[in-house]
Amino acid sequence: NKRKELLEQRTIDLLRMGEMQPEREHNFQEEDSWVEEYRQRKARTADRGGWFSFEMDVGSEDPVSLSVEYWGGYTGSKTFDILVEGQAIARENISNKAPGKFIDITYAIPGDLIEGKEKIGVKFVPLEGHRAGPVFTVRTLKDPPE
Repeated sequence: NKRKELLEQRTIDLLRMGEMQPEREHNFQEEDSWVEEYRQRKARTADRGGWFSFEMDVGSEDPVSLSVEYWGGYTGSKTFDILVEGQAIARENISNKAPGKFIDITYAIPGDLIEGKEKIGVKFVPLEGHRAGPVFTVRTLKDPPE
């Protein structure tokens, strides 16, 4: 489909969450998180008080965005911060965001967090009483030319 094609063309790095080899290759770390499966696809969720983190190539491209794929039909307390290099770049709430479909949400990464780096650290941290995810895939994207 068109949405995926456009993403593919811009993708620098892709991480499929919950799969052992890709997670290992991206230096995946976690506390109180688990893997779940939905519609034959794996995803990862951090429990209340937990988190997960990993590294993504940016290939010293500038500017770069982070694109995260979620299922938009989950309910419950799902508000979390997304950190890049230890700095929050977004606060997301995916509860009932788009019932019945997968969605890709793109977050701008401030240039100074990428400058001179080949890789960036990304971390998902739930707010108190919330969970982070489920997160299906994460990509770093070259921003399209203006």
